[in-house]
Amino acid sequence: MRSYFATGKVMLTGEYLVMNGFDCIALPTKLGQWMHVWDFDTPDDSSDFILYQAKDLHGNVWFETKILLPNFELVDPAQIENIQADRLVGILKLADSDFWETGKSWRIETQLEFERVWGLGSSSTLVKLFADFLHLDPMNIQFEIFGGSGYDVAIAQLQKPMVYCLTADDSNWKYWRLEEYFTKDWYLVFYGQKIDSRNSLSSVQDELNDIAEDEFYTAQFDKIISQTRIASNIMELESSLEMYQMLLSKALMLPTTYDVLGIKPVNKGLCKWLGAWGGDMMLINKTILDAYPRAFENFRIFPWNSFIINE
Repeated sequence: MRSYFATGKVMLTGEYLVMNGFDCIALPTKLGQWMHVWDFDTPDDSSDFILYQAKDLHGNVWFETKILLPNFELVDPAQIENIQADRLVGILKLADSDFWETGKSWRIETQLEFERVWGLGSSSTLVKLFADFLHLDPMNIQFEIFGGSGYDVAIAQLQKPMVYCLTADDSNWKYWRLEEYFTKDWYLVFYGQKIDSRNSLSSVQDELNDIAEDEFYTAQFDKIISQTRIASNIMELESSLEMYQMLLSKALMLPTTYDVLGIKPVNKGLCKWLGAWGGDMMLINKTILDAYPRAFENFRIFPWNSFIINE
């Protein structure tokens, strides 16, 4: 058996805007996804095949399929229009032609360490895992099969906090470090509603294009993201994150966390969406939690420093 591991991710700033060339700041999580691979001699009465199972945090199989080699045919014809099966076949076809040895079959099993609805990167970790197994570049898999900015795959690949930028020609990133004493009073709140980031992005694409062409918004977002990146104290960091959310809410006409929760900002408070807005997760600090404990009583809450790799 061979085993591989990939870390999950959170995006601190840059949600939506990363697709228009703005920097995003992202960090890896301590939890991720595992892949276990077994190869064995194909039974005499069978063609070579791949048996794949995807398990959730609790060990329950949420997707499985059998694929015949060498033509990557799905055994179950009902899965031909299934997006999970389609993406899996697409990834497998990217492997070198001599990777799949005649007379060999494969069992592949993946298991998440986090809930699927948390938005920590079930797809991006899968890309990294298959890249390791198939000896491929994970960024090539991402852009070929999934699209998007690729920041989450970069996080899974490097397992370090980073500032990431997607340009017309390439993707670029550099190491970034977040002091743990800055985040000792931060919490991750899992809202419990999975948001499809691609659909969420599509819904505001016109507004994003307007931002990219607006000199005022471009300058303001560049300034706020830069302030976040170089913040030298907690107050500066948290106020930059709050300003980012307020400006993006205005530009995209999307509700902030405060709007959705029905609460108001408080002095030195921090309450911000992470990733696609309207679901997945939020970042709050102790000030907000102390001010509105009942607003978060039905959500899963974890201390930031127990969950996130800051350096």
